[in-house]
Amino acid sequence: MPPSDVPRWARTTAHITAGITVPSGLWRVALVAGVPKVVPTIDASPGERTYILGLSVMGEGLALATLGLVRPWGEMVPRWVPGLGGRPIPVMVPVMIAGAGSVATTAVCGYAAYQWAVRPPLGNRLQNTVVTVCYAPLLAWGPLLGAVTVSYYRRRTRRCSGA
Repeated sequence: MPPSDVPRWARTTAHITAGITVPSGLWRVALVAGVPKVVPTIDASPGERTYILGLSVMGEGLALATLGLVRPWGEMVPRWVPGLGGRPIPVMVPVMIAGAGSVATTAVCGYAAYQWAVRPPLGNRLQNTVVTVCYAPLLAWGPLLGAVTVSYYRRRTRRCSGA
């Protein structure tokens, strides 16, 4: 159950953000699996394939962490954590981490979009359309994370100040 003072828009935005990496992750899985016609064929070693799949897992894990900004586990360490369980999380810890993540994600995804626009196509028209559709949502990741982070900060500092 989310804290009762989380704005509905922030809860919705956090859930959208948590799922925003799914299309690009599925594209990378298809790339490693060699799905014919949809993704280009790659000649990658097992280590490179593991790295590509690891990007999908890491990206989704980071995106899912956005939910902590609208859920109780983003405000208080879960009770099952030895030695720290039940303690409040200082407001600025998630704010600094999520804020840095928002800026970094916006920069990296913006740069990647620029590179995609100026570089030659990856494969055939279908392959380029599929990769564009799968990666385009990542452009919203940083700004959406930033909005949820600001909401978290305002909510937690308002609550702490007694206002």
